[in-house]
Amino acid sequence: MRKSLQSASFAVIFFFMAFQAVSQEVVSSAGNYHESETMSISWTLGETVTETFTAGELILTQGFQQPTLIVVSVDELADFDLTVTAFPNPTADILTVKLENHNYDKVSYTLYDMSGRLFTSGDFSGSEERISFTSLKSGVYFLTIMVEGKEARTLKILKQ
Repeated sequence: MRKSLQSASFAVIFFFMAFQAVSQEVVSSAGNYHESETMSISWTLGETVTETFTAGELILTQGFQQPTLIVVSVDELADFDLTVTAFPNPTADILTVKLENHNYDKVSYTLYDMSGRLFTSGDFSGSEERISFTSLKSGVYFLTIMVEGKEARTLKILKQ
């Protein structure tokens, strides 16, 4: 009787342990999560226990702020002998973009915001182009320079 009671107790404990949900939990002094249409951010302050263990090629890091692993491919930029200068940066109204070593048939540009929305694009008619930022909101923008249809450079531009 005692042995069957122990077996039943073990089976019940095993059942609850096997089917319990695994979730991330943390003991911290502060933290929060915010989400908008274009981004989300989470943070933790004062996480008391973090540790990293390694065994061969395996790495385990304990801690709440462990993101879901997302593998993103990174394309190599074409190797163009082109120097790009953009000023003033930060800008309030007009951004001047100068090209040095410009001996290519077609050089163009695209301007994106942080969420990837295209705001403007155009072709260089010479070695200098002026781009208006007057109608854009303050923030961070990415100016991509394309040479003959291939991405050559990307600059981070701040709009005041």
